[in-house]
Amino acid sequence: MEPLYEYVVGVLNDLDRTEEARVILMKGLKLYPDNLVLKDELCYILEAEGKFTEAIVLCNELIDKDPFSYETWFTLGRLYSMVGDFDKAVEAFDYAMACDESDLELKILKSYCLFMNEHYEEAIEAYKEIVTDDESRERIKPLIAECYIKLNRFEECYDILKDYLASPGVDSDPSMYLNFIRCCVELGYDDEALKTLKKAIKTFPDDIRILSLQALNYIESGQEERALEITEKIFSRIESEVEEEPILLKDFFHNSVHLYFNGNLSRAYKFYKKVFDVHAGLPFAHIQRAMAYYNLGDMELFSQSYKEASANEIAEFMRMTSIERSRGQLIKHIPAAQLTNDYLQNKDNNN
Repeated sequence: MEPLYEYVVGVLNDLDRTEEARVILMKGLKLYPDNLVLKDELCYILEAEGKFTEAIVLCNELIDKDPFSYETWFTLGRLYSMVGDFDKAVEAFDYAMACDESDLELKILKSYCLFMNEHYEEAIEAYKEIVTDDESRERIKPLIAECYIKLNRFEECYDILKDYLASPGVDSDPSMYLNFIRCCVELGYDDEALKTLKKAIKTFPDDIRILSLQALNYIESGQEERALEITEKIFSRIESEVEEEPILLKDFFHNSVHLYFNGNLSRAYKFYKKVFDVHAGLPFAHIQRAMAYYNLGDMELFSQSYKEASANEIAEFMRMTSIERSRGQLIKHIPAAQLTNDYLQNKDNNN
């Protein structure tokens, strides 16, 4: 019966019928509690259920029993990467590579973990070691480019992405266009940046980040009506998607800042509130909400929101926006375009 349990559970897992697999697997483990195959299948089920911590404990148990299992080390590294423990993930991938260094996916995932742990130079070297043919070379180009962006090595990133974007089949990823535009701007290739932006707009007409760049371009060229049209489109997209896609919160917030600085206080407050409801810990959320209340004349709510902001948050906000206090009023805001430029200068913001 033992091999039968192993076979049936394995087939059900291969068919992604994990609920049925779990029922049979637990019966099998009651009969054969030391069966490593069934425990390995349980690890797969726990991962599929999102129970990564439990899966990690079980994976370590399996490694104690068989320390030379490539598959188990690979699984352990993948699980650690899912919980954000990238140091342990890299360590596990190194052990997996010691057992079998031929797996391309393993090498790419290890390089990604080095990137996520901000070891960009090591990630670049690891990515370069992956290249064995034209297919792998094309695959890792955008990954290396991300590392160069983080290191502010814009010329090297520019060279890679210029060649990459000229190749067919890359229109599925707008981030490559955004990174290339960033490189062009940093290197002073403004005409090429504008040309690439126009191509990106045509290819990805609904991408929030590309729409934001388009709106900023209209503002800088004095086409405020066109900028307003794009901004409205951005807000309609963000308002409907922000709760489903938390990554849009920063875009949402910074466009709210733009509305605020351009005098649309009631609209800005509406969006500040939505951001705050979804993620109260977003930097400056409390104080921006307080400022909106202040300018709307609601001093009670201003005071309440202002008190919720920490002293460090207030000091940093004052430093970043150069707000000066004069005769009891807050004045002299930095223009939105300059705020955006400062934001883009930060290597941790790739939009």
